[in-house]
Amino acid sequence: MGPKDCLYPHPTNCHQFIHCEVNADGVTGRPTVKDCPENLEWNDSKKQCDWPSDATCGNGGQTPSQEPVITSSTGNTNAGTRSTTNIPSQEFVCPVEDIQNTQCMGPKDCLYPHPKHCDQYIHCEVNADGQTGRPTIKDCPDGLYWDDTNKICNWPDQSTCPASPTPDTHVSSTGRDCDCSCSSTSVSPDIPSPTPAVEFTCPAEDIANTQCMGPKDCLYPHPTNCDQFIHCEVNADGVTGRPTVKDCPPGLEWNDNTKQCDWPSQSTCVVVSTPVDTESSTPKLDFICPEKDIIETQCMGPKDCLYPHPSACNLFIHCEVNADGRTGRPTVKNCPGILEWNDREKICDWPRLSTCR
Repeated sequence: MGPKDCLYPHPTNCHQFIHCEVNADGVTGRPTVKDCPENLEWNDSKKQCDWPSDATCGNGGQTPSQEPVITSSTGNTNAGTRSTTNIPSQEFVCPVEDIQNTQCMGPKDCLYPHPKHCDQYIHCEVNADGQTGRPTIKDCPDGLYWDDTNKICNWPDQSTCPASPTPDTHVSSTGRDCDCSCSSTSVSPDIPSPTPAVEFTCPAEDIANTQCMGPKDCLYPHPTNCDQFIHCEVNADGVTGRPTVKDCPPGLEWNDNTKQCDWPSQSTCVVVSTPVDTESSTPKLDFICPEKDIIETQCMGPKDCLYPHPSACNLFIHCEVNADGRTGRPTVKNCPGILEWNDREKICDWPRLSTCR
């Protein structure tokens, strides 16, 4: 019944997961393969699609040419293949010491920089002997580079990757070396340059307390754009900072609680969304935030106080608690791209999984 019940990892495809729905007998279920949004992988600890560096996905042992299937009691099949690349053992050896110390159990264990490509990293998975591991190449989301200090894909200016990787052969998606000679420009993704945030003053107190050293220090919401945020870097005086506007990956918005770009339904941004009670050229939408929901949850959870839009499938309504703790103010928010609202899961989802009719 819960939004995270009966969800399981796909045995061979990191970008998919399995959702079991209960049959009429109430005892058995029918499995369905579902896709994660582009560039995300399954995190079975959180029961959600997540960044590859946080995914719990393991190597199913299939090569890209194989097409494993998921079967159900009703005979339905769904094919899926793995998109990550196995590395020939002579090219990278998983450190035995790390495997013995951690068994690669933690979300940031056994992750290593790719020796030649900034936008990739290596994930080692433990073999059956518990002593050795098998390395797999994984891609960072578009525009991001590997940050080995924080063990995440990060903005290029925060990456630990050398500015000019040595031109050499690249491990292809088929696992074979290709004879392409890559210059330093070919490995740099085409991303826009950061935009100066001229109308923002970096808080001196934050700079004095943190020197902006941590991965989540000195990050602030953009005052007018939900899909951007402000990053302050410390000036030479150690007291003031220079603000820079940075973009979230496509379809994501800024979540200032977790200091990261997140799904719009979990975003803390309310700036570019349209308040439903605002007079405008569009018809006014009468929506009253349910008082019962507000009293019970205070809209604290990531899926609390989210409701379907009454007339548009690609919109949803987010209620925020007023000062009285009993009433709320509704705001209309957009789903990314072609996604539509799924009110069962309280997320923007693929249209075929939407509850909108």
